[in-house]
Amino acid sequence: MIRNLFYIVLFGSFLFPTLGLSQRTLQTQMADILNEIPARDGNQRNRLAKEMIEMGPSGLELFTSKVSAAEVGNDTRVRTALNGLVWYAGQDGNESERQLVEKAFIRALSASKEAEGSFSILVLYPWTPIHIE
Repeated sequence: MIRNLFYIVLFGSFLFPTLGLSQRTLQTQMADILNEIPARDGNQRNRLAKEMIEMGPSGLELFTSKVSAAEVGNDTRVRTALNGLVWYAGQDGNESERQLVEKAFIRALSASKEAEGSFSILVLYPWTPIHIE
């Protein structure tokens, strides 16, 4: 009986290998992405950007909240990840991704209390002029 149960679980793990990935927290997903920064090539950069977008607005907010003033700490990996995200979302055919990233950056600008942090977000934001209402 136990042996049969073991085989069923083993077989199921082969059928659904990514089932447990959705249970990971946003912080864990962010840490995994940042561990792969800087990307080796454009394919990896695009894959990481897609993963960031799949994290949704809450995940993007987590990334933008980590942008800090230069004297506060080293946020190079976060800025590099956001730069790759902006590059990916700005490509032709990625309109929905661009809108998601745009909204995340506008929320980050609205929430930022530091002038340098706001400037850093603006530098990463290459699209049309921003109108915050």
